[in-house]
Amino acid sequence: MNTLTRRALHTTTVVARGRTAFFNKHKKVTEPAKQDPDYFEKAARALPLDENYIDALGKLYYEKVGSERDLGLKAADNLVADRVKFGLPDLDLSAPRAPYKGLDVLNDAPESVKKIFSIGFGTRRDLSSEWKAQLIGKVNQHALDNSSLEMKSESLIFVMQV
Repeated sequence: MNTLTRRALHTTTVVARGRTAFFNKHKKVTEPAKQDPDYFEKAARALPLDENYIDALGKLYYEKVGSERDLGLKAADNLVADRVKFGLPDLDLSAPRAPYKGLDVLNDAPESVKKIFSIGFGTRRDLSSEWKAQLIGKVNQHALDNSSLEMKSESLIFVMQV
């Protein structure tokens, strides 16, 4: 009985540690051309038929498998597909993203440069953070707010100063 327990304990530690390193085959798709459903099929047809054809086709297949998950998640994402707008403020998608809002250089920049640094050209995280910032701003600046911590501290500071 003792040896059976030791064997079970020994195998569980090996399984818990893992025998191979984790490798994430999924890749993010940022190129607009790769978001086309027929992109990889067209790229496979355009490959030259030489001695490296099988290797190039394998690399293309590896890239396709890696991007399918990201494309599927983007297609099913309500915020990316603009299906859900209930309760969210309207955003100016041409406005600069949060890290670039205070830059004076963007005021005189051409439209193509402004577009690169805009919210609409950013990631979903930029869009979500802008929504959060606007919603928090609306709550903090509400005209009828008398009970929040911010309002109480401001009123106490005002009383202390007067």
